This record gives sequence, C-alpha cells and structure tokens, in this order.
Amino acid sequence: MKKFLFIFLSIFLASKAYTLEFKFMGGATLSKYTGWPGPCLIEIYIEGCNFLCQKNYKPGFLVGGGFEFSFSKKMAFEIDWLYFQKGCKTKPCCPAAKGITVPIDDTLNVLSIPALLKIKFQPNSSPYVLSGGEFSIILSHKMNGEDITEHTQNFDYGLVLGGGFDIKLREFTFFIEGRYHLGLRNIMPSVRETKAIVLLLGFKV
Repeated sequence: MKKFLFIFLSIFLASKAYTLEFKFMGGATLSKYTGWPGPCLIEIYIEGCNFLCQKNYKPGFLVGGGFEFSFSKKMAFEIDWLYFQKGCKTKPCCPAAKGITVPIDDTLNVLSIPALLKIKFQPNSSPYVLSGGEFSIILSHKMNGEDITEHTQNFDYGLVLGGGFDIKLREFTFFIEGRYHLGLRNIMPSVRETKAIVLLLGFKV
C-alpha cells in the first residue's frame, strides 16, 4: 500500500511540475548527397575522363508527429516520428565525351526519429532553438525510378540543428520551424552523407 501511494504521489507531483504535449507537423524539404551520385556512373565511365558532378537540392516533403516533454518553462525534450523524403539531383558531365550528360534523380524515403533538446527565450509565445540527434530507418531508395534499396544501408544517423517560433493560444500552440539535418553515415559506398533543409508548420495540443 505504501509503495502504491508513493507511486501515485510521484506521478501527481510530476504532472504538476511537467507538461506533455503531442505535436503534429508537416513541411517541405530540400536535400542532397555528398560523394558520387551512385553506381550507374560505372556504366557510363569513359577512360581518361573525369566526371564533373553538379549536385542540386531535390525538393521533397515531410509529415508526422511526436511529443514534447517540458521540464521547465523554457526547456523541453522532444521526440518525433517523421516520414521524411530525401534525395539528390545530379548531372554528371564528361567534357571528353562531347558534352554527354546523364541526369540522375535519387529518392530516399526514411522513417526519421529525431531526439531534440529545445530552449525557449520566453515562457509562452517565444522564439526557440533546438539541437540533437536523428536516427533514420531507410524504407526505400530509388535512382531514376529503379529500386536500389538492396544496395543501401538499412539505417542512417546524424545531427539536427534548428530554430522556430511558438504561438501560444488557448487550447493550441502553433509553430513554424526550420531545421538542418546532417547525416553522418555512408548509406552507400558512393554516398558519404545526406544533407537536408526542412521548413515545418504544425501545432501542439
């Protein structure tokens, strides 16, 4: 009985001291790779030719939710579950091959799980900064529509930095947020890391 009362009292006190909010969010992404664009370069390799790769950001989207656990008025811990579309658009060009170009369009779909520390400047409506780590489960990977998932690692991990603004209302808190995701794992021998810029809109309840 004493143990039960102790647990009940602990939960009651914690609920008074901390708040738990559920988040729903979506947004647009711009992402690209570093390293060579993929194994298909081997098929178009010409001896004595050095490929000049122009890598462009690929647009995509992100949608999901999570929860935010506030342990003070200005500090919180956040975990999200996000369907995240990454990728890269690359134009390999070989001057020695009289201007032959082979555009490459990579699409990388992942389940992203960021764990972030958030610091606000004011208790209610306020700008904030956040940082932390990201673990991603790779769901699929396609190059010019061809499935290359079997040649790709099963997961990725990296760092997340960002900031935003909370708009506190009576029952909801709306937010707008920008993030930079930097992958730290070679998901393929030719792809050293992924990079993504994210613009999010969402609300908390």
